[in-house]
Amino acid sequence: MKSFLSQGLVLVAGLAGVAAAPAQTETKPAEKAQIRSDEDPRVVSVRSFFRKFQSPAESVSDVFVREADNNGLDWRLLPGLAMIESGGGKRCNRHNLFGWANGAVGFSSFADAIRQVSWYLSNSPFYRHKTIDSLLLTYNRNPLYRLQVKKAMILISPSIVSPRIVSPSIEMAMATE
Repeated sequence: MKSFLSQGLVLVAGLAGVAAAPAQTETKPAEKAQIRSDEDPRVVSVRSFFRKFQSPAESVSDVFVREADNNGLDWRLLPGLAMIESGGGKRCNRHNLFGWANGAVGFSSFADAIRQVSWYLSNSPFYRHKTIDSLLLTYNRNPLYRLQVKKAMILISPSIVSPRIVSPSIEMAMATE
C-alpha cells in the first residue's frame, strides 16, 4: 500500500461527498444459479481489471464474485482490497492477497484466502452490517485507504459511483505495482 500511496494519488474532492453504500447486499439464490461464472458480466469485469494490471488474481476472478454473493458483499470489494493490498497477488506471501492480519496469516491458495476473508468480513462483529466506508475504516485506519479501495472498485465497475471521479493517476499507480 505504501508504494500505491507514493505514486502521487490525486484525491478528488467529490468522492468525499458520495453517500456510503452498504457493504452487504441481498443476492437471491435463484439469480446465482441462473448465471454461469464464465457468462457472468461481473466475472468478466473482475478478470479484465486484473488482466489490465497483469495480476495473478485474474485466475480466481470467478471466486471473488461467487464468494461475494455467498457472503452478501459488494462483488467489487474483495478485488479492490486485493489490488490495494497486494497488487492483485503480485506482492503477497502465502497467498495472502488481502494483507490479512498485517500479512502474518497464510492461506493454502488464493481461493482459500478469498473464501476465508469474505466469510470473516460478512460474519465478524467487527465488520458485519457496516457500510463500505465503515468496513474499510475498520480494515485500515488510514483515512486515504477507503478512497483507494473505492477507486479500485470504480475501475472494476462504476455501478455505485460515477466513473468521472476516478483520477487517471490511480490507473498509473496500479500499473506500476
